[in-house]
This record gives sequence, structure tokens and C-alpha cells, in this order.
Amino acid sequence: MPFMDPTTTQTCAHTFCRDCIYRAIDHAAQCPVDRSPLTANALVPANPIVRSVSGCSYCLFCL
Repeated sequence: MPFMDPTTTQTCAHTFCRDCIYRAIDHAAQCPVDRSPLTANALVPANPIVRSVSGCSYCLFCL
């Protein structure tokens, strides 16, 4: 299943569903993939090409 409202981190360029990454940084202010420091200010809408790529491994809807 594709990402739900895909969002990319500006710091490390990982992409997640918007709700998934906001929940993750509420829990810990770091990227779930590489643990680099991360805040909501460093999140941007994903590139249109990324929107059609495989799902978010942190999303209950995409599993």
C-alpha cells in the first residue's frame, strides 16, 4: 500500500506517512530509521515520485 500523505525528513531524506512520523517524533525527537535528531520543522511533503513508492514500514495501514 502506498504512503498515506507522504512526508520526508529534510535532515536525512527518509520518507514516512505523515501521521506515522509525527507520532514517532512525539515519542522521540529522532528519525526512526537512522536516529538522527529530528523535529517537526524538518518535515516537508514528499517528492511526487516518492508518493507512489512502497509503503511506510512504521504505519499500521501500510503493513
